[in-house]
Amino acid sequence: MLTKTHPTTHVAVPERCLTMRIPLTDSGVRALKVPATGQTTVWDSKSPVGVRLAKGGTKSFVVMIGSGRRHTIGQVPAGNS
Repeated sequence: MLTKTHPTTHVAVPERCLTMRIPLTDSGVRALKVPATGQTTVWDSKSPVGVRLAKGGTKSFVVMIGSGRRHTIGQVPAGNS
């Protein structure tokens, strides 16, 4: 598993996490579609923060705290889901 250092935070981020990156704006988070099965994470294009989407409709904010380690920092409010 290769890792790269994120250019602005210098956090080692697994290569697989760099594929789904968008600007996480209010409208961008609202537009995210939940997966049919399992979970997926969409990362902000400029920070180590992302939104984890679960098949049940839950959207949670996560932050990358190490090489592949994620920490949930809260749920997206219901009006923004």
